[in-house]
Amino acid sequence: MPINSRNKGVRGEKLWAEVCQQHGFTDAHRTGQFRGNTGQCADVEGLPYIHQEVKFTEQLRLREAMRQAIRDSKAEGRGNIPIVAHKKNGRPWLVTLTADGFFELYEGYLKYQESIEAKKGKEIVFKECPNCHTTAYLYLLRTETEKYFVYCTVCRRQTKLYDSMTEAIQEWNGVE
Repeated sequence: MPINSRNKGVRGEKLWAEVCQQHGFTDAHRTGQFRGNTGQCADVEGLPYIHQEVKFTEQLRLREAMRQAIRDSKAEGRGNIPIVAHKKNGRPWLVTLTADGFFELYEGYLKYQESIEAKKGKEIVFKECPNCHTTAYLYLLRTETEKYFVYCTVCRRQTKLYDSMTEAIQEWNGVE
């Protein structure tokens, strides 16, 4: 592999790790930074249960890259879902995965949404979320330990924990 191609690959892995970090996965990093020549390891670690193959190229052979991700994921033996994160210059990142991987993720997403719906408490406000800065419906939810938090329907993140529903509502400007 030419040196320029290798350097571009390293640059792509660093950029992808930064994207992961920007989305809240602060432990994301290139495996080459920590392990040297990685062989069958993922290019980037830090997304639990995902094997990440990263390609930063103008001429991607997607099926070949996906075969590599599947092969390396199986070799790791952890049962991680293989993905290919890929980017062309001046274009946004795209992520490709198999249909089986997609449905495995989607089933988990649906279960998560159902659990949120089941726990949903009082809709307390339609205003800007402090996490994503988007105007959205914010819900007051109760945890299993009888604590409360406010949940944003856009970024799907929660605020800090509150000891009581009253405390949470008061902090959110007394909105009822």
